[in-house]
Amino acid sequence: MTERQEKILIALTKEYINSAEPISSEKLIERYKLPYSSATIRAELAELEEQGFLAQPHTSAGRIPTETAYRHYVDKIMPNRGLSRHDALVLKSEILNLTTKYNRLARGTAKLLADLSQNLAFAGMIERDEFHEAGFPELFKEPEITETEYMLDITKALETLDDRIDEIIAYINEEPQVFIGRENPYMSTKKISLLITTCDLPSGEKGLLGIIGPMRMKYERNIQLLEIAANTFKNIGSQYE
Repeated sequence: MTERQEKILIALTKEYINSAEPISSEKLIERYKLPYSSATIRAELAELEEQGFLAQPHTSAGRIPTETAYRHYVDKIMPNRGLSRHDALVLKSEILNLTTKYNRLARGTAKLLADLSQNLAFAGMIERDEFHEAGFPELFKEPEITETEYMLDITKALETLDDRIDEIIAYINEEPQVFIGRENPYMSTKKISLLITTCDLPSGEKGLLGIIGPMRMKYERNIQLLEIAANTFKNIGSQYE
């Protein structure tokens, strides 16, 4: 991929994440002030489609990212983050409040992550096989997640989370892992992405945090939410060592 193609692909992916509508060359020029002509961008879009990074839902419509494009996007933006300082402080503050009400820690953390990500989130304690989720209404507002089969698959995966915990933690570590579409080893649904990480809880137990959303989710923001939550728990625990 050329440098120009990469700039165009990242701009298109970012715009589609925000709009959920196929993106045209004119839209990219208008929104991102790309220093290329419309004809040049159209040619590059066609080439990116040929390479498997883009798809064109309708002949006359713009293009949308494929699973391959999302993976490229995530790998490129991982060093960057999309969470405002205000939201980061809110997350840390609320987690500190929750640790004083330990019996509500998992439930409260799941709700907090769901509210800040506007996706489905779950949190729990691995040794206790105790998990809570929040944010189903947010997830099912997304245009991609409407069919009953997706709702049932996601619900089933969460209901059996405790039965598959050994399998799940074998895939992950304390860095957020990003599973996009068909990369997801836990669900048959292929229109969603899963972000998941383990964390050290103040009690010394091991925790599990995750966010589920469409492939069009805000990866920068959601990765940072998991990182901040996990680091906040870890820092609280270190104060008692």
